[in-house]
Amino acid sequence: MQRLVGNPLLNLGTLIRAAPYALEGGDLVFPAYHEMVEKFPQLLRVTSDGRVVDRVSVPVDADLFQPWALTSAAGEVDLFLRRGADAVKEVHISRSRDDGETWSKADDIGLPNPNAGISAVRMDDGSILLAANPDEGNRSNLTLFRAAELTGPWKPVYEVDTKVREEDEKNIAQI
Repeated sequence: MQRLVGNPLLNLGTLIRAAPYALEGGDLVFPAYHEMVEKFPQLLRVTSDGRVVDRVSVPVDADLFQPWALTSAAGEVDLFLRRGADAVKEVHISRSRDDGETWSKADDIGLPNPNAGISAVRMDDGSILLAANPDEGNRSNLTLFRAAELTGPWKPVYEVDTKVREEDEKNIAQI
């Protein structure tokens, strides 16, 4: 096993919480984010022998971080981002059509997500399934949303976890 060093300054502040995607030549790109003095998304390009050969900051508005990438056609990358605790709490998306070299402005997709991680997957029919927490001030609820397009409209399709269910499970455990 080899340690991945994404930041030359004692490897501090660079975090990865999403799966990588592969480029045509075999390199992997890890959606990562920097979280020390400020928060911002970045992409780490890693060779098959584990060397970080490029680190690209994704130019977005302040406090968008924890990127989750979906790829489609060659060179197309869609990056879902969430906001931190002090901002308008909605999921945003930025798009690249050149393997992440340049990015579009990050736009709000109309889905609330107050200060909680997100993840997404593209389904066989091309639609997107997105896990998010839509409840203001409550990180206990997790809902799956589905949309035909990246920008929505997003429709809830399944409640994975709710605060009520967690409380019920605690009460049952105490019996």
